[in-house]
Amino acid sequence: MGYFWPFPHAQLYSEPRRLADVGLLDVATEDGRRRRQTFSLTASGKQRLQEWLAEPVTDPMQVRDIAELKLFFAELSTEQDTLELAQEQIKQHTERIATYDAMLVRYDEIPEVQARLVPLRLGLRLEHAALDFWTDFVDSAIGAHE
Repeated sequence: MGYFWPFPHAQLYSEPRRLADVGLLDVATEDGRRRRQTFSLTASGKQRLQEWLAEPVTDPMQVRDIAELKLFFAELSTEQDTLELAQEQIKQHTERIATYDAMLVRYDEIPEVQARLVPLRLGLRLEHAALDFWTDFVDSAIGAHE
């Protein structure tokens, strides 16, 4: 989930506890040194989750991309810095595509996780779109100087 919905690491611990406190999750604590906690949905938690899933999503998709923010202010940067930003983005998106492709290969034959692969496929399309954009950007920038 962190690939498309990043959140602070501390929230990974505090939010389940909060949901347990309001009766949406049950918590089981292991005996032993680590006392690891496992959270599971309560009946009311499952009902609330299903209600939330049924609610329409009308907000536009949010993208918090630092590279896009830097590109927005590119007129205050040098052409070389902007070109290097774009080249780094090509590298980053290429690596992410390889990671997502490997995940598809690894999990594609496991029936229990097929529903979880749907957002992965969306992520792949978004990564390819970003890669195409940055590649075209570099090609245009280089072509303008030839």
